[in-house]
Amino acid sequence: MIVDKFGHCIKCGSNLIVEKVIGNEVKRVLTPYYDQIQFTLTDDSKMRVVICKPCKKILKEKDYPTLMKSVIAGWEKEVRGLKNWDAKKKKEHMKTYKKKKIKSKVKEFKYGNNK
Repeated sequence: MIVDKFGHCIKCGSNLIVEKVIGNEVKRVLTPYYDQIQFTLTDDSKMRVVICKPCKKILKEKDYPTLMKSVIAGWEKEVRGLKNWDAKKKKEHMKTYKKKKIKSKVKEFKYGNNK
């Protein structure tokens, strides 16, 4: 199973952020395959995730439960690493977040400068 993490495709796990030397500095840049997708969840909140362009083209509604499992696994990993939360708070937080499911894809989503 893919564990959602920063800069990686939620479906295939490909790293979509690379380091390049630009003007004598190492900078993190997006690959040409980088894209994002936004979903409405069952509690009507919105969730945006990174997805590569090839996976976005073939994404089907039947993939949503697997994507959500990956996102939840990523959230669990992040929450486990929180130093200022005790075990009870971490457990309660994840109890709430594990209930979330993808309801639908946001059709007209644009990321970045939304002008």
